[in-house]
Amino acid sequence: MVGLVLLIARQSAEKDKAHSKKENKDYWNEAHLRALLNAAPDAIFITDGTGTIHIANALAEKWFGYRKDEFVGKKVEMLVPEHLRQAHIEHRNRYNQNPSTRIMASGTELVGIRSDGSEFPMEVSLSPSMFGGELWITASVRDITLRKEMELAKLHAQTRLSELVTNLPVGVFRICDSDLAHFQEVNPAMVTIFAAQSASQLLASSLESLFFDHKDWSTYTARMAQQFHLNSLEFRFRRLNGEDFFGFLTIAANTINGETVYDGILEDITERKQQSERIGTLNKDLERRKTQLEQINQELESFSYSVSHDLRAPLRAMDGFSSTLLTDYQDQLDERGRDRLLRIRSAAQRMATLIDDLLNLSRVSRTEIAWTPANLSELANGIINDLRQANPERKMEVKIQPDMQVKGDVRLLGIALTNLFNNAWKFSGKTSNATIEFGCERQNDQTVYFLRDNGAGFEMEYAGKLFGAFQRLHDIGEFPGSGIGLATVQRIIHKHGGRVWATGEVNKGATFYFTLKS
Repeated sequence: MVGLVLLIARQSAEKDKAHSKKENKDYWNEAHLRALLNAAPDAIFITDGTGTIHIANALAEKWFGYRKDEFVGKKVEMLVPEHLRQAHIEHRNRYNQNPSTRIMASGTELVGIRSDGSEFPMEVSLSPSMFGGELWITASVRDITLRKEMELAKLHAQTRLSELVTNLPVGVFRICDSDLAHFQEVNPAMVTIFAAQSASQLLASSLESLFFDHKDWSTYTARMAQQFHLNSLEFRFRRLNGEDFFGFLTIAANTINGETVYDGILEDITERKQQSERIGTLNKDLERRKTQLEQINQELESFSYSVSHDLRAPLRAMDGFSSTLLTDYQDQLDERGRDRLLRIRSAAQRMATLIDDLLNLSRVSRTEIAWTPANLSELANGIINDLRQANPERKMEVKIQPDMQVKGDVRLLGIALTNLFNNAWKFSGKTSNATIEFGCERQNDQTVYFLRDNGAGFEMEYAGKLFGAFQRLHDIGEFPGSGIGLATVQRIIHKHGGRVWATGEVNKGATFYFTLKS
């Protein structure tokens, strides 16, 4: 109608040019109405029945990239891509036969083309009018690029969400308020969980038939009636093949288009529950074994004490009587007799030491770790001071890295370091310029502690025997000992979650390494 008014105003002005007052009034009307067209939120075109453009507003110029004079007198097909123009002409001819106010080509996508050749989606509304026996059409064109982008983004989001739900390993479903007895929608995981042959088979099954126990069904319906949601409740369900399984069920109510729907997640926890039961059984078995081991350890403790007491008594007798013979009957014994008695005393004392070491090894194995801060440097300095006092004649250079802080059992770590330092002290006893070094370094992102000496050393091919009980790599006459010390060290380090190893070379010394749990 706006276009028709403009045409009327313009034709009236041409007929009455002689009357200046009327001309001015018509000009004012046309300018006023054109301003209204330019203020419209859409591109406006007014064409005649042949599709020729007579008027285009400012937004039409802006969107399509043409000047006003480039529109006027041209066919409206200039606004669509060339490959669509013939179809547009046919559509326009059909429209002219039965013109009405409607959206152009509703249900199909219309494409406009700009002066630079770029295309964009558009929506066109048509309004026909008859004037002077001629058909005039007002076309309102709207650029729907942003709407299409939003629709596409929404479609992509819905597709991603659909793919996510489809690929989830847990069951996802929807129940509608209009039919609370059946699933409305299910994802593939639900079909698998219930061993259904298809989604339609599962949708046709009643919810009540999917509960294994009527008690669980009653609980489900009662909770839904009261709260309209469930949060990870465990139920026992029945698959369509008759098997039962346990599942966690979560349901929340939502309102969509005025209807209440219940969206839920079902997770099959049968395997997890079976594993939990197996773990419970294993824990009970472990607890039983622990009790048995504690009883055995108590018996071993009593046995060790008994053996120690029973063995020490004859050993003390052997050592004591041998000492008496050497003292009281010295004049009656020749050199060979005195030598035999000295050997008896030495063997008895060595056996007593061995018993003590074995008992210490046994206690170490049974001792629970008391985790506290420990300073290895202070422990090492205390051990060296004791060794110097016991052997004041020894000249030994000792290097101890300061402030090596760890966490562990101070008493057990002290026993381990004592054995290591005693070995280093003993095996470097025949070395001039003897040196012992204790420190730590980083290896493979782990703190490694080491104790190095330049004493007798050992052949690396025998390194695997070092930490076994009673394993000796040197003659007892040359380097006395029980062969238990390094076995004790290994057990202590293992109890601290670490490992111990050694490297060495004959007559060039040995280095013992160990780690501790961080």
